[in-house]
Amino acid sequence: MIYDIYLQSLPDYYITKENFNQSLKPEKAKTFFAYDKEKIVGFTLVHKNHLTLICVLPAYQRQKYGTKMLKKAEEFILESGYSKINLGGGPASIFQGATINSKPFFESFGYKANWTSVNMMLAIKDFSLKNVNIPAVETNISFRLAKETDKIELLKAVNDADSSWLEIFKNCTEPVLLAIEDNKKIVGFEIFSNARFKQGYQKASALGCVGVIQSARQKGIGRRMVLEGIIRLKEQGVEAIELLYVALVDWYGRLGFKVVSEQWMAEKIIK
Repeated sequence: MIYDIYLQSLPDYYITKENFNQSLKPEKAKTFFAYDKEKIVGFTLVHKNHLTLICVLPAYQRQKYGTKMLKKAEEFILESGYSKINLGGGPASIFQGATINSKPFFESFGYKANWTSVNMMLAIKDFSLKNVNIPAVETNISFRLAKETDKIELLKAVNDADSSWLEIFKNCTEPVLLAIEDNKKIVGFEIFSNARFKQGYQKASALGCVGVIQSARQKGIGRRMVLEGIIRLKEQGVEAIELLYVALVDWYGRLGFKVVSEQWMAEKIIK
């Protein structure tokens, strides 16, 4: 039921019902509904202090249904002991912020953001290294998929590159591509996963959590690692590659990725 409302209110962000439930974990969320008599016309999901999702059927938008649910969600978060609300993100989410179209709505209620992230997509049918002009990495850098025996060293590398990703890698069951220095030291990593928003492609994958340890940066390892991932996925018959919540737009743009949507990374201090 809430999945159908989601599809109608956000048609540009299609995901499967299975992915919707796995990502949002609605059974663990605090849910608020909007009603027209006995008909449910909208819903809001809250996880901890994250306003995970707010959706209203198109025919009922701009009629205060979203406003009423937002106020109930804010009251609930405040009563739960939190002093700040984040849009999206948190322990279960589809979006890390709010869709850019909803920015005026949330701004009117005091939400603010320091930056906007984007989703990017690369169609790889005609992709070729010949079309990408980047320096080669040092010959002592190689790439391979992670093995179970790499787990401890991988987590050390993740902690060095971006400690906020530790929980993601601790629980990761998806393939991880590693950049290896001198055939022994992990200096970079990225996760291969299924695309969330396929943009009409039948077989689309995603690259995520692309990181390089601090001492190995500025050597072209990250970009070469992304290229290695693209090549491997193309060999598997993947048609397109998705990147979610990207800040380094120009960096990925040089590899051929295009911006397809935006998220407003907002929060609000409550009292």
